Amino acid sequence: YSGLLDVIVRQATEKGLKGFYSGMQVKLVQDILRSVTFFYMFSTLKKAYKKRFGKIGVASNLLLGYTAASLNLCITMPVEVANTRIITGVSKGGMFQTWRELIEHKGIGGLYTGVLANVILCANPAIKHMLFDQIRKKLLQGRQRLSAGQAFWLGAVATAVASTATYPAARTRAMLQSRKHEEDEKRLSLDGQNVSEFAAMKRIVKKHGFSGLYQGLLPHIAKGIISSALLLAAKETIYLKTEETLMFLAVFIRKALFALIVRQGALKVL
Repeated sequence: YSGLLDVIVRQATEKGLKGFYSGMQVKLVQDILRSVTFFYMFSTLKKAYKKRFGKIGVASNLLLGYTAASLNLCITMPVEVANTRIITGVSKGGMFQTWRELIEHKGIGGLYTGVLANVILCANPAIKHMLFDQIRKKLLQGRQRLSAGQAFWLGAVATAVASTATYPAARTRAMLQSRKHEEDEKRLSLDGQNVSEFAAMKRIVKKHGFSGLYQGLLPHIAKGIISSALLLAAKETIYLKTEETLMFLAVFIRKALFALIVRQGALKVL
């Protein structure tokens, strides 16, 4: 492909509109599983850290985010590998059929193709959430929560920075996960040995120069901004609305109990 427009034109010509949604079901499973497990692990680690050490600084925020992403990787990576292979057309079946093909050709390790690149990519959510949390503290200035608009644009900036910093690893991972089996592995290898993340990266640099490591960066950032920024904005808004609802219920229950006590007291007097 020569660029984003070429991808869109060829996809529309060869597969029609339906081709743009290939693997959507698996992608939904991947995104929901990744987001839910990451936010749960990250919030749990932050609570544990605050309880033991107090305030969370920049370095500790990065470390907690990286740890949460690394733990999340063990759960979500098989779904991610299947999703990449289905989207790129390497595998024609669904998620379970793709898993079966990978296990038959590569064993259980095939479900974790590109794991080294993903270990590097764990820095992406760590950087993103560190930037979001640190800048958010500066913007709050005594307020409890950001507005949805502020959360969205802050999430967009944090996502763009994190995606740019880690994109070479993301590109390498996509190449490794989308290759076909034996014959494609030989073609990608530099010296006939087993393909590794670093061998694939060297291949890209040798063929396209260092700029090749950032080929497809803009669509990647656009996708990340749309998904991550909206997610962070929604999280901020939902948290605020939940807090307001709980406060309302607490006040309502307190008033109801007070009214009940007063009524019972009045009845005793009578």
